[in-house]
Amino acid sequence: MSLKKLDYGQILLKVLRLVILEPLLLPFNIYKNALVKLSNSKAEDSEERNLSDDFPLYIWFLGIFNAIIVLTYPLGIILAIITAIYAYGNGFSIFLIIIIYTYFAPLFYGLIREIYMIPLKGILYLKLISKK
Repeated sequence: MSLKKLDYGQILLKVLRLVILEPLLLPFNIYKNALVKLSNSKAEDSEERNLSDDFPLYIWFLGIFNAIIVLTYPLGIILAIITAIYAYGNGFSIFLIIIIYTYFAPLFYGLIREIYMIPLKGILYLKLISKK
């Protein structure tokens, strides 16, 4: 492909989306995925259902990370409000800092969860393939 055939407008929009929009939406998507994983734990294809007999501690450990992610937003908002109320000065700025940290906290916990989930997904897929 030559440089003349490239759509620079489309490239610019994609770069802006990846650099600006995705990092802002990613924490909420991780939070939403943790909610879905916790609510679908009894589904036929879930890790909890298929691997809980073989790896109960590992499944529990990953579930804890989902629970921490789900608790991050409510606890962060409560902490921000309480801290802003009892702050001697700059209560609003402290509130905003805690809210911003709370919004991006699922990124950290989601990264740790996904690092631990890589071997589990491999084992799960191998087990599902062996059943077929």
